[in-house]
Amino acid sequence: MLDPPSSGRRRVLAARRCAARRSALAARRSSSLASLLAIALACGCGRIDFEGQGAFAPTGYAAWSTLAVTLPPQRSSAEPLVDFPLLVVLDDARARRDLMSPDGADLRFFDASGQLLAHELEQVGAPGAAPLLAWVRLPRVDGTSLALIAAYGGAVQAPRAALSPWSKEFAAVWHFDETALASARDATGTGHTGAARGTRLTAGLIGQGRAFTAAAKDAVVVADAPELTFETFTISAWTRYDKSPGQLYFTSMSRQFNAFGENELFLSNFAGKANAEIATTAGSFVTSGGALPLSRWVHLAAVYDGVALTLYVDGRPSASLPASGRPARTANPLFLGADRNNGSGNTPPGVPDADFLDGALDEVRVERTARSAAWQEASYLAMQDQAISYGPVQLALP
Repeated sequence: MLDPPSSGRRRVLAARRCAARRSALAARRSSSLASLLAIALACGCGRIDFEGQGAFAPTGYAAWSTLAVTLPPQRSSAEPLVDFPLLVVLDDARARRDLMSPDGADLRFFDASGQLLAHELEQVGAPGAAPLLAWVRLPRVDGTSLALIAAYGGAVQAPRAALSPWSKEFAAVWHFDETALASARDATGTGHTGAARGTRLTAGLIGQGRAFTAAAKDAVVVADAPELTFETFTISAWTRYDKSPGQLYFTSMSRQFNAFGENELFLSNFAGKANAEIATTAGSFVTSGGALPLSRWVHLAAVYDGVALTLYVDGRPSASLPASGRPARTANPLFLGADRNNGSGNTPPGVPDADFLDGALDEVRVERTARSAAWQEASYLAMQDQAISYGPVQLALP
């Protein structure tokens, strides 16, 4: 249906006002990509215009793509994101995959000043098929926007950054990107690989995930380690529920505290609602949030900062209650997709026996710090590939 004339005139006037603001700001700023990002955000004109940008141009590469990262505008610049892992998705429309090495080994990421950034490849993909998935470590994000360069191809590349894309604040990260079902690799490199009891491969939100069947008592068991001890923490998981738990629990992550079913850490779906629990030296604290959907991915996170236990659903606070004390320290393993209540008293130590998940997990994380609401929202958007505008591919001059 065509817009009525009055609507059309309004759209034309709005476009002219946007163009005027863009021109006025451009006259006062340089032509760098960072400036263009600020212009676009100021006029609210939608996607970024990359034409004429003067950002860093890498040498020794066959091609490169410009990435404009835009984080939630309500984020305070006084609260920077430090060592933020950004998901980058490169398909055939966003990169010249035919010019990139088949294993992605020639791919490098730079910021707008030319600083080399640490990254990890979760999925290499292939031209005309699955996209390349990379995690890029952003040392510091002070505002709501910044520019990156993804460069690849050519005979000479800069050495890869020595740093891991996962800072020391990440105690463990499980992508479930392995092809063998026996284990779940810890991407941080600190060795917290989980041992799978059952489970099967499935399509995840980000690349590959891991499916769990409650009737088969599927679980992933992660042995205790000193690095899994913390004063404050954030635990999170993308979870898909294939059926309703009824009046029971579907567990994303747990660690038993005592023989009575209390948990040092617990993130779950209880009776169709988000649920989190911690046990500390001051007691046990449980909070429940909003209703959870079936058959689609939902992001759950529990944050304990020594003052409160806050539950997040899809990047937004869902529930919070005052909590205090030091988290209870046990030598029990972490369970993904299950819990241990030891209700019968006959279950061997370290073996899950309750609250098994009917669904799937992806991108499960344990962090040794209490992440802010700003971090939660930015992370949720980034993991859904909603934080980056991809500019045109540029080819090196012959």
